[in-house]
Amino acid sequence: MKIMKPEFISLIPSYLKTMGRHCLTPIFWLSLFFLGCLMLVNLYFGLPIRSFDTIKGMQALTLNLLFFILFFYFYHAVFSLNKCTGVVVIIKKTFISTLKFFLRVLPFFIFLYIYDSIHDVTHLINSGEYDAGLIKLDQWLLFGRDIALVLERLINPGLTGWMAISYISYFLFYFIGPVFYFLYAKGRFFDLVLGAIILTNFLGLLGYIAVPCVGPLLAQKNLFTQQLVMPSGEIYLSSGDLAAAYVNNRGSFHCFPSLHFGVTFVWLYYAWKLLRKHKWLKYFYYFHWLVFLPLWFSTLYLRWHYVSDLIGGLIVAMLGITLANWLIKIKETS
Repeated sequence: MKIMKPEFISLIPSYLKTMGRHCLTPIFWLSLFFLGCLMLVNLYFGLPIRSFDTIKGMQALTLNLLFFILFFYFYHAVFSLNKCTGVVVIIKKTFISTLKFFLRVLPFFIFLYIYDSIHDVTHLINSGEYDAGLIKLDQWLLFGRDIALVLERLINPGLTGWMAISYISYFLFYFIGPVFYFLYAKGRFFDLVLGAIILTNFLGLLGYIAVPCVGPLLAQKNLFTQQLVMPSGEIYLSSGDLAAAYVNNRGSFHCFPSLHFGVTFVWLYYAWKLLRKHKWLKYFYYFHWLVFLPLWFSTLYLRWHYVSDLIGGLIVAMLGITLANWLIKIKETS
């Protein structure tokens, strides 16, 4: 008696083929390379290998993925109403869409693991602290002035509250950016955007190791004459408690280059290329400017970064964009 395999089981080889096609990309292998380097460094210094569930932000990304599974399910359900499509077919389409999305954003999960773990090894690889050099570079760029001290005259609780919100808005695009470009741009452009973002992040990590520093918040704390007070009356981030504890526990802040500037520049660059001439999506491009301009200012106002950090962020962003184009071309010609 011939046993008939369920349709879903018979399609597993095609799913595995899809997985291989989307995983075996230069960006994916580059992410694994950096992950392998981190593991070797941990073993060399006798540090424990951290589990993924201990990484800050990993739960948020996982919940984000679950949200997209539900989103894709309802997306396919709505578009299948007029076709009398069965539930099994809808689930199959949802599975394929979710799989493609997950495999393409998998390097984000790898980067997040490396980013949170690299704090533990930065000071072991490079024990230097280069704030003095960055301060001198800033003073040369600003004709002898320090940006954190120049901006003190603008400090007020309302502006500090706005800047605090602007600074964390950086993470918003890690959630809306991938799903937007996956649904709208798709294909090559999607891989190009996410590849540039991931490469910019990894280049930033190399900068953190090459130029460890604590930033103006701690390096110039004795020069400040005003605290950053929130509208509630609380101090935004006192150099005497939370920030100092962070540095004491993790070794250093990660200031150079500024990924808040570099990564958002990449998002803005591709929005400019793809959206600025679109009848409706141009407003999403304008939204980038609305979010990013105060975000860039907040990195200086809140004393997280030097001006030279933003220049460094621009450099790694341009390198990330260039390398992403190069790697995509390699994939297409191979």
